[in-house]
Amino acid sequence: MPQVAADQDTKVPAAAEVFEKWMQNKMRRDKGGCSPESVPIYRAIWDAWLAWLTTQDVAPGPGEAWRRAQAAHVRKFIEGPAPAEGKRRREPKNEARMANYTRQRYYSALRDIYDFACDRKRLWCAANPANGDKLPEEHRINLRDRTSQVLPPGVLPMLRDPEQLVKLLPKKAETNWWIDRDRAVVALLAHFGLTKSELIDLKGHDLRRQMGRVYEPHEQLRLDEEPNSILLNVYAPDRTAKRLGAPFELTHEVLVMVRPWLLQRRRLLAAQRTRMIAGQRSADRMPAPDEQQPLFLARIPAKESGCLPAMEGSTVYQLVNRCLGRAYAMPEVSKHLDAEAIVAMGPGIVRNSVIRHWIETLGAAQAAVLAGIKEQRHLRHPDAVPAAARPTAKSGTPRVETPP
Repeated sequence: MPQVAADQDTKVPAAAEVFEKWMQNKMRRDKGGCSPESVPIYRAIWDAWLAWLTTQDVAPGPGEAWRRAQAAHVRKFIEGPAPAEGKRRREPKNEARMANYTRQRYYSALRDIYDFACDRKRLWCAANPANGDKLPEEHRINLRDRTSQVLPPGVLPMLRDPEQLVKLLPKKAETNWWIDRDRAVVALLAHFGLTKSELIDLKGHDLRRQMGRVYEPHEQLRLDEEPNSILLNVYAPDRTAKRLGAPFELTHEVLVMVRPWLLQRRRLLAAQRTRMIAGQRSADRMPAPDEQQPLFLARIPAKESGCLPAMEGSTVYQLVNRCLGRAYAMPEVSKHLDAEAIVAMGPGIVRNSVIRHWIETLGAAQAAVLAGIKEQRHLRHPDAVPAAARPTAKSGTPRVETPP
């Protein structure tokens, strides 16, 4: 019988409390790396797992079913359909099986929660059923599931090329100001590998000159002034610290896409302020200064304030998919696509591709810094794994995953 340590928490909590304790520990451990918006996503995964277990033949024994789950249950769960439901959840491409990216996320979350529950200070269950490297081969997450999905050949350079990006996002009328915004969004995603949350959280004052002054887009750049004198600061979710790798220098290719939007943004915010003054708004109800406003504005004003809020995540997702859909239709790209395959979509795929490009051109260590990833081992790429951890004929596949 195992000896109980003095600091060991031997009282096994209910399943719901296990999640709460794990999340509290994760928030402390990651120091702001887990945003409040991620909590309901993780909770939905855990709840879906618990609900699914009630429909399975779990061996009888003491405690709740989650404590007696086996590796075969985990494998069966992640090989099945995505159980999570929500009003904003898009229709799955395959009703019978989770998408590869979803499967990675579910598996990673279950593994982390069970690691916490199996820690020697707790021992709430005997073994982690989602501990991939120690599972029999038939229950492991395969190499494809551990490798990040990336854009087909030629697409990332296309998104980084101003001329190509203008073709992918054409402006049918000068009044369609949001096209300038959309081009700037894709340019930042394709050059700097921002997450969707980081992009939405950007403010006007996050664009600065080298000397620290906020960049004003109406100021003409001198001929002898390099475009990369403009910096983009990116912050952690709580904005208490800059993200690893930031600030980023805006090259000519980025600035030529971003500057038209900054001019449009300046015009929109000026018109917004004029309307509010005409409406005799009190000083305390006036919008914040331009530099404190979101860098990327939504098209529709908020009902209560009348101000243009930040873009929503769903808008960014739809924009990227529209752009990628047009790119995939081009002959130079479509020839690389399998007619039967489900092509990668969404801003996360663009980020993966940027990180892959950094790994291959700058090395895994620098790529992790630029991507804001604290540990190199979290990169989903064989070159990011120490040689000792790489698969051999006997050892199987190393665990190389990015946290969800």
